Amino acid sequence: DVTDLAYTIIADVPEVNRRSAMNASGAIPRDIEQTFTRLPADFPADLTDEARRIVAGASTPYEQALALQRFFSPVNGFTYSTEIPSNLQGEDTNAIRAFLDLRTGFCEQFAGTYAALARAIGLPTRIAVGFTWGREVDAAPDGTRTFVVTGRNAHAWPEVYFADLGWLPFEPTPGRGNPAAESYTGVPAAQDDSGPGGTTVPTTTTPAQIPAVPTTAPPSPSTTAPSQATPPFPPTTPKSPSSGPSPTALVIGLIAVGVVGAGPIVRWLRRRRRWRVADTPARRLRLVWAETIHAWRPLGFTRRLIDTDRDVGDRLAHRIDNILGPDGPGVLARRLGDLASAAAWNGAGITDHDVREATDAAARIEQVAHDHRSRWAKVIGWFDPRLGPSMN
Repeated sequence: DVTDLAYTIIADVPEVNRRSAMNASGAIPRDIEQTFTRLPADFPADLTDEARRIVAGASTPYEQALALQRFFSPVNGFTYSTEIPSNLQGEDTNAIRAFLDLRTGFCEQFAGTYAALARAIGLPTRIAVGFTWGREVDAAPDGTRTFVVTGRNAHAWPEVYFADLGWLPFEPTPGRGNPAAESYTGVPAAQDDSGPGGTTVPTTTTPAQIPAVPTTAPPSPSTTAPSQATPPFPPTTPKSPSSGPSPTALVIGLIAVGVVGAGPIVRWLRRRRRWRVADTPARRLRLVWAETIHAWRPLGFTRRLIDTDRDVGDRLAHRIDNILGPDGPGVLARRLGDLASAAAWNGAGITDHDVREATDAAARIEQVAHDHRSRWAKVIGWFDPRLGPSMN
């Protein structure tokens, strides 16, 4: 949860222009060249031929990178769209072929296809995922400028490595432009400025995500409070049928109820609040995912800072397979990780059906965690008021 989080970024941004990029001729580090030109062994030869055709006549790596960027322009029929057909979903060469045929898609399709074709001709290339600069909301006299960055500003772009210069971003996606790269890409600064400011779903997607479709809100989750445990200290024997418990017994009983019931009650209240603000299917699915990860915390399973949602799903599936074998619900963990990734990068494509699927998968996965907790962990879990990190 980054609400109210303040931080300072200090960056060293080199000045790059067409001349310096054109003249970059030093040796590329061996590990970078080997890692970032790697392609599947069965990468189709015709796609490599297409990449070579696109860069024909370009004599330097910079000219090749620029030729690839220009290829994805509207002049050649490419358009940016959030309405993508199912055959663009995936992370294989079939999705690349479909994108090159249809010439429409998210920034992830543009960046991914650019990177594949660039690697096919030997350019060390990677895909970066982050945000554009957002909307400026204030400029102070001391020069401080304040920007609001929302999910609408999520973006993906390719970066090509140049000797002596490092990783340089390029922009194949129509309607987008990195202001720090205009000097050598020739693409003016541009971002998605559609719609009002505020919280919105991201406009980008990872390759294997669900296309954007109209959605309707699923029923809100039950808000019935969990039953409170019976106080372990019964009231003292009344002096008469109408006298009731003594004040001391009443205080002890109330304290017992508070101690025993505080954890579940606080969890219920927090969960109810989170579900109330989860006003889209994508946010509800992300909340299901967060609660699933938290359910495995007592077993020592945590999310690492370097993990993507798919990484977490794979690690959790491996953990479940080690406990129950390959016939267990490990495959559901991978599927849930995929859905969570889709909710993060293509929220508009998440449907009520996806939320129901995620909820059913989470129930089975969380049951495995509950069944394999120690008795002590279950006792501690009763009193624990935490829900885990918010991911909606």
